[in-house]
Amino acid sequence: MIAYRQQKKTSWSGRLILAGICLLIALFLGALIYWLAASTWQVRLNGNQTRAIAHKYVYCEKTEDSPGSFSFKYDFTDTHGKKHSVANPNFCTNVFENGDEVTIWYMPDDPTSMITDAEAVVAYIITGVLGGLSLVALIISLIALLKPLLRPRQKIIYP
Repeated sequence: MIAYRQQKKTSWSGRLILAGICLLIALFLGALIYWLAASTWQVRLNGNQTRAIAHKYVYCEKTEDSPGSFSFKYDFTDTHGKKHSVANPNFCTNVFENGDEVTIWYMPDDPTSMITDAEAVVAYIITGVLGGLSLVALIISLIALLKPLLRPRQKIIYP
């Protein structure tokens, strides 16, 4: 006599909900990467690299956890020999000191669109962390959807 082992029925609604939530999380994290780091990546990948002299520009607010920091103005010469002085008031840091020589990237058609090596590192970290979390969410959603399809339906037990 052949006996069949009973297996639990797969709850597709629960798996679809889990997969949908994970896909929404992955989409949200992708949008967050785009919002936080896309413009930095565009300048980093398409811009020209050069060296600039950093000058303190604006004092940024001091908090309990960190000492005061500054936004900087950068003096550099582009590839055509034209000198530029570009202020970057949106990025406060205490990594640079007044007069430091730093690596920057700037867009050739708009030298005011520039980033420093410190901003590039922040973009690398944001992209890596959020991209990794997004990948985990995608893998969880794929496992939730594909796991029941990969299991055998019934096992035959021979006496």
